[in-house]
Amino acid sequence: PPIDITDQWLAKVKEAQPELQEEKKERYQKEYDIPEYDINMITSSKHLADLFEDTIALGAEAKEVSNWLMGDTMRLLKEQEMDVEDITFVPAQLAELIELIASKQINRTVAKEVFEYIFKESGSPKDYVKEHGLGVVSDEEALKSSIIAIVDANPKSVEDYLSGKEKAMGFLVGQTMRAMKGKADPAMVNKLVKEILEEKR
Repeated sequence: PPIDITDQWLAKVKEAQPELQEEKKERYQKEYDIPEYDINMITSSKHLADLFEDTIALGAEAKEVSNWLMGDTMRLLKEQEMDVEDITFVPAQLAELIELIASKQINRTVAKEVFEYIFKESGSPKDYVKEHGLGVVSDEEALKSSIIAIVDANPKSVEDYLSGKEKAMGFLVGQTMRAMKGKADPAMVNKLVKEILEEKR
């Protein structure tokens, strides 16, 4: 008997087909504001593409997800001599890490440490931050007292700054971040260091 192929049946078959790489690339270019290089890399692996899309579906920004996949993920894969298919962290972990950064609960220095943890272990970024006391120190008074001590211990840098050498402030900011073990909010540290130095005029 003749086979009756309906439009509905064809649509159903088409829907069941996996999205081809070229189709995926085209869709990413329309939907996400990320570089073409990133698109090519992400769409070259189904595992990577699924990780990318599923993390975005959990509320993470596409550019941020792409940066973590193209940057630290690729670096660690190379260091560990692993393939993309060996990635074990899941979208929920990456989305949680990105949310911790976006909500300023951790800074990017700490985020790199947390990412290495989720790359190697199957745990919650939030729990890791809490257990290791890695949350951003945003207590202005605590920061101020640390900065004052560092400024007092570096009179030459203060003198340089007051004579117009802006780089001296960068040194004092760096010393503060080191003293706070990288947990301070860099923007707040910059603001407070500048204020304390200006008071010396």
